[in-house]
Amino acid sequence: QLPVDFAPQQINVPTLIFHARDDGLVNFANAEHAVNTIPGARLVAYDSGGHLLCGHYGDVRDEIMSFIHSH
Repeated sequence: QLPVDFAPQQINVPTLIFHARDDGLVNFANAEHAVNTIPGARLVAYDSGGHLLCGHYGDVRDEIMSFIHSH
């Protein structure tokens, strides 16, 4: 559970965010807010794929591996 006074601006670790614009469960604006609030965060956005990022598994894996190797 997050502390009551937790703020995304306090995150001080490398942060990678994935989101599809056509996600029917979570609004894409949440990802945009997160990347604009968490210092140094990076957003990888897809136009399609829905909540599970269907069709992007290889791309997601490659992005994660690149992210890990760069940190």
